[in-house]
Formats: sequence, C-alpha cells, structure tokens
Amino acid sequence: IMLLQSRCSFMCSMLLLLLLLLLLLQVAERQETVVNQAAIDLLRRLPGVTDANWRSVINGCSSLRQLTQLTVQQLEELLGSSRGARMLHDFMHAPCPVAQAFGPMGVA
Repeated sequence: IMLLQSRCSFMCSMLLLLLLLLLLLQVAERQETVVNQAAIDLLRRLPGVTDANWRSVINGCSSLRQLTQLTVQQLEELLGSSRGARMLHDFMHAPCPVAQAFGPMGVA
C-alpha cells in the first residue's frame, strides 16, 4: 500500500508540475521575449516528450487544457511518435487513487 501511495503521490506531483509548466508557458507566450528555461526543462522530462519534439509541443498547444484534451492521434502528430503519444496521454489521464482517498495533499 505504501508503494502505491508513493507512486500515486509522484504521479499527482508530476501532474501539478505539468499544470504549472503550461501556465508558465502561457505567460511566456504573452511576453514573447522571455524564455522560461525551467518550464522547458520540465516539459522535456514528461513521458513521450523528447529532445526532438518538445518544441512542437510548445508550438502546438496554447494551454494545459488544450494539451490534456488532445486525442492520442493529435498527440502523435505533435510528438511524431505513436508510442510517445500513448505514454504522454496515459500519464496525463492516469487516475490518482491516493488523492481521491486522502484528499489533494495526501492528508487523511
């Protein structure tokens, strides 16, 4: 159970970081001369995102909401890989039972 809680907590943390990343990317788009290297570094660590396709993701999505609503086929077009698209899609849509059982911060 501890392993499941730890894994789910990690997944929830990564999803929160993804939300923050895309929010930061939206701000960077509004300030076109600003480069948010921390946000880019985080994006490049997501499952399915590689050195070859992270720019395509940034250019193809204007918000987290848009990224999470893309189908596997649309992600495949952005990422250029069906395996990468499935990995990113599955990551973004993975359930987090610990958050459901213990609340958003893992507290009972």
